[in-house]
Amino acid sequence: MPWPLAVQLLGAGTVPWFEARDPQAAALRAATPWHQDEAHRNDPGTEYEQLSIWMPLQEATRENGCMRYIAGSHEGPVLEHRSPNNDPRITALECIGLFAPDSATLCPLPPGGAALHHCRTLHSAGPNQSDTRAALTFSLSRAGASRSELTGYPWNATKRTAAQERQQAWRIAGCRGRAGRRAASALARRFVPSAGGRADVA
Repeated sequence: MPWPLAVQLLGAGTVPWFEARDPQAAALRAATPWHQDEAHRNDPGTEYEQLSIWMPLQEATRENGCMRYIAGSHEGPVLEHRSPNNDPRITALECIGLFAPDSATLCPLPPGGAALHHCRTLHSAGPNQSDTRAALTFSLSRAGASRSELTGYPWNATKRTAAQERQQAWRIAGCRGRAGRRAASALARRFVPSAGGRADVA
């Protein structure tokens, strides 16, 4: 885990945010949309910094969809995003703000190489035109001060992804489970064993 490097760049208080394996098989030939990672964040009220480290497991080339970046975009704001095809069930986001994709820098890498980018860096991956491509992503974050003016990004409010539905179902099941346990506990307290061994209402 490249934690020390992230701490060096982001500072004390840096913690792991998530890890993911990114298979990009030939059957998934579509390019990854241009986006900024911060656009996915849905934790209003908190200022933070985030760093992602992308590490290919095979050689990453133009042909199999290596990463590409807009240099200097991390110094600007988070641009407007939307769900691809305006489908809120899709986890991905695509940037629809003004930027120049033709100015992108391609980043081919050898197996085990790494590319690092800030959460505001505009990036994407080209379409895969080879048999396979797989990579690992490590993301780390450092929380900062609370800021009430940070209200979140509106495009996240309309998301209805499968992961969100599973999380909602889990919360509902948890609430039902807690309610059931409370009801059972209350019912048990109503019946107190008597001296004769019978359960009498208290």
